[in-house]
This record gives sequence, structure tokens and C-alpha cells, in this order.
Amino acid sequence: MLFPIIPLFFIKLTYVSLLERLKLLKTDSITMVFVTSELEKEANDFSQLQIHPKHREYVEMVANVIEQYLEINHLALMGFAWKAIKEWQIKHKMTALEASYKDKEFRDQATKEMFDITKGYLKRVLRNKADEPIIDLAIDKAYQFYLNNIS
Repeated sequence: MLFPIIPLFFIKLTYVSLLERLKLLKTDSITMVFVTSELEKEANDFSQLQIHPKHREYVEMVANVIEQYLEINHLALMGFAWKAIKEWQIKHKMTALEASYKDKEFRDQATKEMFDITKGYLKRVLRNKADEPIIDLAIDKAYQFYLNNIS
């Protein structure tokens, strides 16, 4: 089991310029509450996947950026990202590999959609909807990282 059995998993965020950008609070940290069972499920699902090493490397790199803003179980975050990729593939009837052979503009737009899907998954497991701007910031930073380093 990845987490002790408790109704909620309290996650503490650490950040440098997050407060200035969001103008939320005048403290050094904020507590976000996620639904524990959802985090456990995603972590378990992801740990059982067989993924091409290069794809896993890209998802790992992006997850590391997100984790600079959200202190969340790494495998759960990877699970949400992989679930978003799968959802995008089904919606567009195209594999991520096929999309990778398209032009840069198409790839970047496809990736943006996948990031937005991931953002939706993370927001759905939040207990306090007031924390949604923090998820927005984390995903936006991760997408910028993708554009600058992977795209």
C-alpha cells in the first residue's frame, strides 16, 4: 500500500514565486487536500504499465517540473499523465507515436491537449476547489518546460 488508510491525503506545496503569481496568501506554504483513494489508484495503475523507456523519460521529466509546485505522489502523477495520453489517443484515433511524426505545430497542440487533460484529472481529485489555480500554474510551467526542452 502506498499511503496509510486515511480519508484525505494532505499535500504541502513548496514554491518560490507562486504566491506572487497567484496572490493567494502571505505564507510560505499552502496545504492542498487530494482524495487519497484516487492517488493510490493512479499510482498502482501506473506502476503496472509497460512503457517505452523514451516515453517514460519524457513523462518523468515533465512530472519533475510539476512536482516543483505540487508535492504529490510521483507514481500517481505519472498515472494521471499516462491516462491523459491514453484519453487523447482514443479521442483522436491516433497513437502518441503517430502524433510524434507530425509537424511541430501539431505535436505541440496535441501535447497541450494532453496537459489540459492531466490538469482536469488533478482538479477532479482536489477536495478544495480554491486550490485549482495552483494546479493551473504547475501544468502551465510543465508545458513551458516541454516546449523549451522536449518539443
